[in-house]
Amino acid sequence: MSDLVQLNLGPLRSAMKLTLHTHHAARVWNGRPAGDGKNGIVGLSGFVSLMNRMKRAAERDDPYADFWLIRIHEKLESSKSELAEIKARLDQSMKSLPEALSVGENLNVLPVTLPVYINSPFGFLAVYLLIAYDDIVRRLLLAHHTALMGRRDMEVWINAGGYGCECQSEWQGKTQSAHYWPPCWCGERLMGGAGGAMRCGDES
Repeated sequence: MSDLVQLNLGPLRSAMKLTLHTHHAARVWNGRPAGDGKNGIVGLSGFVSLMNRMKRAAERDDPYADFWLIRIHEKLESSKSELAEIKARLDQSMKSLPEALSVGENLNVLPVTLPVYINSPFGFLAVYLLIAYDDIVRRLLLAHHTALMGRRDMEVWINAGGYGCECQSEWQGKTQSAHYWPPCWCGERLMGGAGGAMRCGDES
């Protein structure tokens, strides 16, 4: 009887939700469709979906998937270090607040909550970076509001912490022999760009 119960067990599942407080982070998540002569912007949600597909391909011993997963992992780690450096500089700036002034966190009164479906460690690493970016933007806006930072400096830091990924606009799920991992700069630039755009276009 116990063996029968074990055989009938299904896979484990957990509900996950992502809460974002800034428009900057929300735009990175959603992306933008191509139009009006502009390249489309693949949101982080699309990046997560791509990572899920790459993971499944790597599990089938696809060498192209392995190649890109290694490169993306390296870039995710470097992006993590860059965000940590920005956070450290921001921490130092926030220390300029007088001790007599107590300032709480500036949380959005109506944050956006999104369901997330992640099956790849790389997808989680990317989401962690987005959360860190959202936190940095919130604190930069607060620093500007409390006169600790000028608008220009705030915008420069927001752009410097932008999260993005350049990749070819089409991901072709064909056969391994057809090299269905096209030339793609996924992970080539996971930092930078105005507002952290995940720009997609032809390979340059």
